[in-house]
Amino acid sequence: MDIDEATDGESSTTSSDPMDLVTPTETTQSRPASEIGLQPSLRPRGNNPDLNPDIRAQRYKELHPEGTPRWTKEAIQEAQARVEKCKPGEVVYIPALDGTDVGFEVMTERIERNKQGVAMVGIKHFLEFFSAPTDYITPDPETRHPSLIYSNLALGHKFRRLDDEEDDEDDDPTENEIAAAGENFNAIFHTWTDSTIYKNMLATLRDYLSHIKGPVTKIIAFGCNSLSSPDVDKVDRERSAYQHAFLLMLRRVLLEMAWTPTEIEILLQDPAYTKLDRKVLGDCEMTVLDSPKGFLLVDEETFVFSCDPDVPVRQIVMDLAKPVGMVWDAVVAESMALDTRDPWDITIHRTINQHYNTYNLPKDKHFVLLKIYLRCLEGEISEKECERREEKMLKTMDFVQKNRILVSCGGANVQNVSSVYRRMRGSHGSDGSVMN
Repeated sequence: MDIDEATDGESSTTSSDPMDLVTPTETTQSRPASEIGLQPSLRPRGNNPDLNPDIRAQRYKELHPEGTPRWTKEAIQEAQARVEKCKPGEVVYIPALDGTDVGFEVMTERIERNKQGVAMVGIKHFLEFFSAPTDYITPDPETRHPSLIYSNLALGHKFRRLDDEEDDEDDDPTENEIAAAGENFNAIFHTWTDSTIYKNMLATLRDYLSHIKGPVTKIIAFGCNSLSSPDVDKVDRERSAYQHAFLLMLRRVLLEMAWTPTEIEILLQDPAYTKLDRKVLGDCEMTVLDSPKGFLLVDEETFVFSCDPDVPVRQIVMDLAKPVGMVWDAVVAESMALDTRDPWDITIHRTINQHYNTYNLPKDKHFVLLKIYLRCLEGEISEKECERREEKMLKTMDFVQKNRILVSCGGANVQNVSSVYRRMRGSHGSDGSVMN
């Protein structure tokens, strides 16, 4: 939610480029609210001070030619260390992908007015993740300031209204709160496990996961949202419960496999989790990690889960490791022009084409557009098959580029574009790795 939307009693989480805040001045509060806007300070590395967009684009391509990682564990760890050390009022510098040092002022404890004139106070800062730029998407300047195009790591803030009571999410939950939240989750879990769709999903996973090549020691899930936070509406809390129930089913199936260790951890990363969530999920043997620990733990023995996350999970994970398996949003070039927080990327798609087979999940409204991706053995996918998948992807890209009118900013339009493409090109669109 943008800070401008916080006109009621709720808190607000905003990224590092809220365009309705400015660096502190003695007269900030007396200025018209429409003039308040944050402009990050930029300091390029080296002797060349030129921040011309064309020059920045050239630097980015020189430093990160197609196919090279944009995300590294070392860069994430270094940025997190800088964020942890910074104090209110200081400026923290985080390198961008074009080699530019981008300075972010720490706005925690600072009071500003949003465009509606409502006084807001920064209550928390954290490391924010943005997708690395692609040749196919021009980010909306209303949601991502042009100076941050090459900042995949940035400083984010959480705000609340100044006249609200202090954020109480850090208070320890009462026994009654824990019991009520646990009952709510269990009710949704049992409703789902008693359904026909659950039984179909369970049978599907048992069938497809038997193809896994290698051990699975942990499941790491990203962006599953809070089960209990008052900042999350009822529909999203229910959606969150179904996603966590899916994780329990996934672990159950993996533990049935002969090659699986006797225990599999379920690790969760999402800044939305509250202390109450941690307790309820802990009682189900799921562990909440502070960001960015989940990304740093991803390896070749990890099974990754995410569903429409607010961070570029697929970019980050595919650059950091080749997990044994993933359940996440379909990697289809039909979505190449959609400006989302977890966008399609040709590097991701090529990694899938070269190293993974794809399997469809039964249709379920709670898991729209998810697919299963299972890593193959070295050499299992022939050179001819890789070429076939590449050709299918490129044909889809050409189709989308010639029919941009079909693509708009809404994520739901992925389905519309896919359905048109399927009628023209085949049942699975650009997903050439689908095995069922």
